[in-house]
Amino acid sequence: MRRLRILFYWLFSVKNNVGFKELLSFLAKPKVDVIAKRYIKNIIVMMISLK
Repeated sequence: MRRLRILFYWLFSVKNNVGFKELLSFLAKPKVDVIAKRYIKNIIVMMISLK
């Protein structure tokens, strides 16, 4: 939902010197929770292996 709002804001309002390629690269990257889940899983695996 947040990414759609950013897209519509970019399309119909101020672009703030952000190009179309930059906007697409931002919209295409994984969400923050997906990135965080990867790190959390790695930490859990490391802690289990230290026992």
